[in-house]
Amino acid sequence: YWPTYGDMNASQKQWYFYWRAQARRGNFLPTDLSYIFVHIYEILNLVEVPDPIQAGDRIKTLWLAYRKTYPNLDGYLSEWGGDLLAVKANRSP
Repeated sequence: YWPTYGDMNASQKQWYFYWRAQARRGNFLPTDLSYIFVHIYEILNLVEVPDPIQAGDRIKTLWLAYRKTYPNLDGYLSEWGGDLLAVKANRSP
């Protein structure tokens, strides 16, 4: 289960980019779980923001916004956010 841009037709891409723009503004519209995962993949790869701490905060914000609708996010996003910080955050020796 790894949705991608390539899996989307033109109207799905149009919705995705509209939904993502709204979510970035804090307007969390109802959407399919697949769109949320595509956006999470972008964030994990630091596409949205290059700072891992900010990216982790963004993951947390999406998680809190959609976890009631999609409780299975609990099984992914806490670990993925932690992995993001462990692997990509600058740490002092």
